[in-house]
Amino acid sequence: MAPTAPIAETVKSITDARLEQAKPARTSIAAYRKSLRETTNIPAKEHAILAKMLAHYDVPLDKVANFLDPKEDASLPEPFALLDMKPATKLVMDGVKQGKKFAVWADYDADGNTSAAILGHVLESMGAKDPILTIPYRKEGFGLNIPGIQKLHDQGVDVLMVADSGTVAHEQIAFARKLGMEVLVIDHHRPRAEEKLPDALVINPNRNDDPSPHGALAAASVSYVFARDLAIAMRKGGMKKEADAIDFDRLKAISAIGVVSDVVGLNDSANRYIVKEGLKELNSRKYPGINVLKDLHGDRLN
Repeated sequence: MAPTAPIAETVKSITDARLEQAKPARTSIAAYRKSLRETTNIPAKEHAILAKMLAHYDVPLDKVANFLDPKEDASLPEPFALLDMKPATKLVMDGVKQGKKFAVWADYDADGNTSAAILGHVLESMGAKDPILTIPYRKEGFGLNIPGIQKLHDQGVDVLMVADSGTVAHEQIAFARKLGMEVLVIDHHRPRAEEKLPDALVINPNRNDDPSPHGALAAASVSYVFARDLAIAMRKGGMKKEADAIDFDRLKAISAIGVVSDVVGLNDSANRYIVKEGLKELNSRKYPGINVLKDLHGDRLN
């Protein structure tokens, strides 16, 4: 049976008024209450409100325990399930082994910054040669721009990793490719139905040809999944020591900030798992910057 979930925090965030406005669920309240009795250790007095919440989110009965207490294997996408994941992990592994110069270009918001931090940590753990992290100023606009790409080329960049944008950056990526760069996009923005992908590897659960059920992922979630799959590939490809150097507890904490800040759906199992585990890590007081923020603001991350 699943351990008791943090019910107090869950119940605080759900109101009867909101639940009453929900569309009719395909599963009855009685069926959810039965599932709670049989698959969790949650006190019976909490079952009524939780059954309403589960109905509101239309959680499948076989997913109830994991929805309330998400586990990694049951929550994240299957390894290499996202399109372009396998060639992307090979691109990065081969690039590091060959001593290529990497740059990460990310959007200026919290989701972009946390995605860049995740990818930067992974590259450093792999032993990449002085990777460059580029976060443009807000006044420069969203996504890639030609002058910035030219500057990276002048700095000797061979592989450009684009986080939280890039799925529809056809002109900019074509320019980077003309300069000889290899390009990997890690994004979550949904393109128009008729939009084609740029000349790059694109990991994005919302690309039109990806049947992934994880369309609610933030870029930080996709970056975390990429790091997980890359570590799997590294262990199979003679880079076990480098894979073991990746601090996944730290990456969960960083990713959780991006997920919450980007206000994506926590009914997605991967987002729920990352936030649940990330908040535990953020509350561990291992991170001086987070500790200062908590101390200044009444420990509101608890």
